Order: sequence, then structure tokens, then C-alpha cells
Amino acid sequence: MKYMRNKEDAEDVVMMVFEKLTQELHKKEVQYFKSYLYVSIRNQCLMILRKDKKEVSSELLQEVHWEDEGGFDYEKEAQLKQLEEAIQELSTDQAECVKLFYLKQLSYKQIEESTSYTLKEVKSHIQNGKRNLSIRLKAS
Repeated sequence: MKYMRNKEDAEDVVMMVFEKLTQELHKKEVQYFKSYLYVSIRNQCLMILRKDKKEVSSELLQEVHWEDEGGFDYEKEAQLKQLEEAIQELSTDQAECVKLFYLKQLSYKQIEESTSYTLKEVKSHIQNGKRNLSIRLKAS
């Protein structure tokens, strides 16, 4: 429902994934079934949304993370999902600076130039955001 926003479409996706999993589970060994199921359903939804050319946010499209060996890293996916949720819980200032610094890999100076924050505020928001993320991730 989160991705499809329509009960009938969501039910169709569940059926497609169920059929696909009955074939795939015989070939693969799945350690974390809950994560595997979640990722399978999410990927199927995104595939359908792309096919139908519905608007999909860039955040949803960037959620697929692959291991070097070509297999899916379910633990890493779960950790990244927790991190994404924790970033959303930060204050707006901290979240913006943390995203710019760690995800877009901008320097302090570049962040200062692209936002209305001073250099000291940028450093403070990043430091406090990093600390708050650590606290939130340890709590979950």
C-alpha cells in the first residue's frame, strides 16, 4: 500500500511476488526472510511504478544496494533503512548538513556557501547530527 497507494494494485503485487518467491526460494538460501520479503515486494512495486511511468521519488530509486558479489546484502539494507529513518528524526538543520556532508560529500565551506549557515553552525550541526544519529541507532 505504501508504494502502490491502491488496494487492487497492492494485492496484484503480493500475488506476483508470491509466485516469484515460490520459484526463487528453491534456488536460494535466505537467512533473513523478513528482509528478503520486504525487499522483494519493494523492488516489484518500484518495477511496476517505473513501467507505468508513475512519479517515483529519487530516494525510492536509490534504495537498492548490492554487494560486490552480485547478491543482495540484507543486513546492510536494514541498516541503511534504520539510518534513513534516524536522519528523518533529526532537526531540519542537522539533517540538511549531515546529508550534504556525508551523502553528497560536500566540504564545510561548500555547505556554508550553499546554505545560510555560518561555518561554525555547519560544523556544529554535523557534529550534533552525528551524535544524535548514533544515539538513535543504538536505541533501535
